[in-house]
Amino acid sequence: MLKNHILRGASSVGLTSDIWSGNANEDYIRVVAHFVSADWELQNKVIGLRLIEVKHTGQNIVEKIGSVIKEFGLIDKIFSVTLYNASSNAKAMETLTPLIAMFKNYCNAQGLRPRKFGLDMDVRWNATYLMLKHLLSYKEVFSVFINANFGAELLTPRHWHIAAKVLEFLEVFYESTVVLSGVYYPTSPLVLHHLLEISAHLHESEKNQNLIAIMYLMKLKFLKYWENIPLLYSFAFILDPRAKMRGLFNVLVILKENLGVDYSSYYASVKTKLYKLFAKYDNKFGAAKNRRAAHPAGQTGKRKQAWGRIFGGPGASGVIGPSPTPTSSAASVGCKLTAYLDSDNVTAYKNDFDLLLWWRDHKLTFPVLSIMAKV
Repeated sequence: MLKNHILRGASSVGLTSDIWSGNANEDYIRVVAHFVSADWELQNKVIGLRLIEVKHTGQNIVEKIGSVIKEFGLIDKIFSVTLYNASSNAKAMETLTPLIAMFKNYCNAQGLRPRKFGLDMDVRWNATYLMLKHLLSYKEVFSVFINANFGAELLTPRHWHIAAKVLEFLEVFYESTVVLSGVYYPTSPLVLHHLLEISAHLHESEKNQNLIAIMYLMKLKFLKYWENIPLLYSFAFILDPRAKMRGLFNVLVILKENLGVDYSSYYASVKTKLYKLFAKYDNKFGAAKNRRAAHPAGQTGKRKQAWGRIFGGPGASGVIGPSPTPTSSAASVGCKLTAYLDSDNVTAYKNDFDLLLWWRDHKLTFPVLSIMAKV
């Protein structure tokens, strides 16, 4: 059913894979296909769960995934492959000493619901955020317990004040991780929104004397991964009818203000390559020439987005980007792309705007472009 009907209607497929360990000390590799169905619904289906009896080397993992791809006939539909093979840390909770049992009894005596607190991890900011988020609501009882059992004034009001400030600082990173890890809505068009929010957050935090010592290193780390923005995320952003090239221009202006990086050549490159990509899609799918009037889009889902910074409100650049003008070579095949980019931006900035539904309702107005958006 998956092979002959459901996956056949997908123009492209993204794969994710991870390895599971069973109770019988057997390891299995799982392959999941993510795609937009013919009905414009986001889908994820398990297409492979294979016993992996060999060493977990890159080559062996690739061979297992490759056999699944071949079985389902997906070799010409693969858009992306995401691998996650982190070893499980089954003994992590052993670090919780008998102190936890003591704290549980103390909470019960105080009439509070006892709970376990996550531990901090040196390489994950989100672990620190979640630890502090859960701990701060117990700060009074936790302080009394720690100070009574391990010495007075180990935890002071100043410690909790600093913890609250660190929690506030780390919140933007946690929110971005949660939103961009979603599986029931498109995440690629949201990446630039969160790059914008994080860059602004780092820029504003540089003025904080308590954070200035770590801001330099954090900004360097951010630039290491995101100074060169992958074209995929810019294309996905442009294919949001609320953004288009005007929105991208404004985003790059604000990123320059926050990071000191000049993106003028990148903007020109995005525009040129977008038309080249459209030409390839037009060559492959250009036979779909039907037209119809667009219908209003429905709305569903909630995602935090940075439209206020991009087109107005606090932190906005106040700049309206230029409309794209294709090169003469691209104009002949890019007329529909030009028509889309030159039309007025959709102004439905609420978080319940349904991007997939908008493209479904405009697929006959922009037949080739809608296939690009579907990818």
